[in-house]
Amino acid sequence: MEAAQECRASIVRTGSRLEAQMPAAVACIEDICSQAKEHLARHGVRQECFTLILGIRETLLNAVFHGSGNNPANTVSLTLDLQGDQAIIEVEDQGPGFNWRARSLEPPSPDAVSGRGLPIVHSCFDGMEFNARGNRIRLSKRLRRDAAMSEVTRQGETVWLAPRCDIVAAAVQELRQELKTLVEEGPRRLVLDCAGVGMVDSVGIGLLIATHNSLKAQGGGLALAHVDEDVASLLKAMRLDKHFELLRD
Repeated sequence: MEAAQECRASIVRTGSRLEAQMPAAVACIEDICSQAKEHLARHGVRQECFTLILGIRETLLNAVFHGSGNNPANTVSLTLDLQGDQAIIEVEDQGPGFNWRARSLEPPSPDAVSGRGLPIVHSCFDGMEFNARGNRIRLSKRLRRDAAMSEVTRQGETVWLAPRCDIVAAAVQELRQELKTLVEEGPRRLVLDCAGVGMVDSVGIGLLIATHNSLKAQGGGLALAHVDEDVASLLKAMRLDKHFELLRD
């Protein structure tokens, strides 16, 4: 678990869940969106990142302007939770709420200069629900998954695999299956091209070790190439550079 203080906003991450509280001030929205974007990246969510951040931005704007009257003495809370193949966003303010049942979700006239927040969110998300009072909104979005998450190339007895996501708990299930399939082919050497990997957590490290052990049992081994400096430092701190090879650029 980790917490940060920025713009008098508090951010707490617990696994795949991010919780934030901020004063009802527009100045804090950019910071919250930046933290949410980083959270999505850590958990390998890329295809839906634009939509999710847009939803967070629009609902926070509504909570600040309409729910809280742009009064920083009031608090706005956000929860972003990645549950398997679904993202759940909840935003709540301390205002009196509004009659969401009477609000049209159709886009306003092209000449209108406002009134597009809820129509935009409604068009981008699979689910949108309000509580009875109208001061809390819940959005849901199914996360798309690539049919092939990684790029695979073969050079003789060496197989190169380039993941398209961070090697973290939320993303390892598909990567585990890909690695298992490659190990069963019996390559002499498997090289993981980590140019697109910015984060590795304890679950990801466990997957790397298990893969290396499976290859070693077959007379092969695992190597990592183009490893991010911070990731390399973590692996060295865990003495894993003695377990499998970290290739120099």
